[in-house]
Amino acid sequence: MSNSVSSTPSSKHRRRQRVKAALPVSCGGSDAVTRDISATGVFIVQNTRMEIGAQIDFSLDLETPGGKLKLCFGGAVVRVEEMDGRYGIGVNITKQLMKSAA
Repeated sequence: MSNSVSSTPSSKHRRRQRVKAALPVSCGGSDAVTRDISATGVFIVQNTRMEIGAQIDFSLDLETPGGKLKLCFGGAVVRVEEMDGRYGIGVNITKQLMKSAA
């Protein structure tokens, strides 16, 4: 059961299409996984509660045919949901960097 802490825009108000994706992310040492992602945002489920407006940095590692890549992101928390002892956070991505993880 999800208990929304903040009001959220309905999907018809979102500007970008979201894709469901469960990808592990490194988020300040917290065990975290994405639920969905778009070109400008991501929803992350993690153990740590964050406040709306907080800045967050996170990264994910990808295996590609050309080798490992690390995608690094920064953004602002725009939504928070309590989810069965964990927290879902909606993040508006404001910076991104891709680097070789080799």
